[in-house]
Amino acid sequence: MEKKPTSVCRINFQDCDPFGHLNNAAYINYLLNARGDHLREYYDLDIYQHTQKSGNAWIVSKNKIAYLKPAKFNESVLIESELLYSDKMRVMAQCIMFSEEKDSIHAVLWAEFIYVDINTSRPKRHEPEIQALLDNLLVSIDDRKKLDDFNFDDSLKQTVKEFKSLK
Repeated sequence: MEKKPTSVCRINFQDCDPFGHLNNAAYINYLLNARGDHLREYYDLDIYQHTQKSGNAWIVSKNKIAYLKPAKFNESVLIESELLYSDKMRVMAQCIMFSEEKDSIHAVLWAEFIYVDINTSRPKRHEPEIQALLDNLLVSIDDRKKLDDFNFDDSLKQTVKEFKSLK
């Protein structure tokens, strides 16, 4: 099972500022849309169908994003996503936007989601089959690690360092 799926998309004109750079808020849309596509295409999990069937959905509770190099109008970008954390009611995904050639990083996003009953808006535990899938998708398993133990800035520095060492 691919734990770091990727996809390529093109930066659209309407998402850019007058300089031709992707607007800061638009990065989140591109990254989260790619993650949704990855869930559907790689893991056969359509989150919208899941909501219709189960009455439960993941909603964003927190985002952390670093903008490292502007993505530009009409540029093709490669987006990679992975699951960093999962517990009974929450998940945290990391999405990275690279140049298509993967020779530069445009942005890194951590998106935290909470699973809720859409009728009551109350948090809910993942169903056993969903939890099993999430457990299989985690990039590293550390039972002692809690969500508060994750440090975005430290991870970002490590990601950039590892990326530069591969070039």
